[in-house]
Amino acid sequence: MNKEITELADCLTKSKTAYNFVDELSHRQGIKIIDGTYSTLSADQTYLVKISSSTCILIKTPRQVTKGMGFNIFAAHTDSPALKLKPHFLLKDEHYTRLSTEVYGGPIISSWLDIPLTLAGRILIKDGETTTEKIINLKEPLFTIPNMPPHLETNINKGFIYNPQIDLLALAPKDFSLEKYLDVPENSILGHDLFLVPAMDAKIIGDDFIFANRIDDLACVYVGLKAFINSVPQDKINILCCFDNEEVGSRTKQGADSTHLNDMLDLIYESFDYSQVDKLNALAHSFMISADNAHAVNPNHIEKFDSLNKTYLNEGVVIKYNANQSYTSDGLSSAYFKSLCQSIDAPYQEFANRSDMRGGSTLGNIALSHVSIPSVDIGLPQLAMHSTMEVLGQKDVVDAIRIISAYFNR
Repeated sequence: MNKEITELADCLTKSKTAYNFVDELSHRQGIKIIDGTYSTLSADQTYLVKISSSTCILIKTPRQVTKGMGFNIFAAHTDSPALKLKPHFLLKDEHYTRLSTEVYGGPIISSWLDIPLTLAGRILIKDGETTTEKIINLKEPLFTIPNMPPHLETNINKGFIYNPQIDLLALAPKDFSLEKYLDVPENSILGHDLFLVPAMDAKIIGDDFIFANRIDDLACVYVGLKAFINSVPQDKINILCCFDNEEVGSRTKQGADSTHLNDMLDLIYESFDYSQVDKLNALAHSFMISADNAHAVNPNHIEKFDSLNKTYLNEGVVIKYNANQSYTSDGLSSAYFKSLCQSIDAPYQEFANRSDMRGGSTLGNIALSHVSIPSVDIGLPQLAMHSTMEVLGQKDVVDAIRIISAYFNR
């Protein structure tokens, strides 16, 4: 079995939330962590800048940095649709204990019911006079959200509309409390960002598919990270952006609509004495790949896809287009990406929505509203996007790593 596929499955299993992903990445060897206190950068180094514990930007500098050197940027997002615990969430009566949740992003609601769930994310603990952050990733299944049976809800199979306030309360162990199950002192938790997550590991299905939670967009993050870590930058500085909050619009301090990408470019300019002319030359010789997964054809509903611009699992990385600029791809940037693929004989596909259907959007144009460089939007084709368990093609992952490795090594 391909090592990259087993690594991706492990990443998906461990990284149940954006906080868990950034925490896992922070323990990699050979990366200098910048967390809250900045200093100038040096040549021939790899840096990870942590932002709000759920976003990170990695920078890899070549052995020799010259003034005006441009950037190879790859951007994806660390978050996925989920159910988040409210600040006060514990509902107890003489019969049951339940957890009150709030919908984060746009999940397929029905896929969250009748499956084993657990908790992941972070808590903030009072530790004397200080506050300590603790990353949480419970393994055991503790919760479930029960559906109503068709005997009692006759519309359950006829387009039943779930009410999040009523239907998305999770059944918990009768004695459940955060302090008890997270093994922290009572009344020590000052705050939390905790999510209900499927208590299921990622599964590798034969030689074709991967079945997992958070394939959108952690698979693209993994592809970018794998290529970035193994890259040896030559004439460009490599930058990997892993933004949070794409699923809710990116307009947060840790999202793509923040100033962080531009701030990191300013840090590079300052570190290597770029003049204003050097800055402009650097941007003129830079490129960004915005990576967020694409819809593969669902064989049960081929009518939902444009007949000329549809994509399939295991047939290549997808270039995404939208006339109304939901994606950054244009003729020039897509030509650059196609030539990159052709240079290593890697397959690619092209996707556009049906003209009578509104498609999704992603972080590319949002991030580039703060810094203007050419960009293309790509993604891995997948099925069941925004379900608790999504489906991805193994070959597409391997091909994508080859393509992005070639990009970072240019």
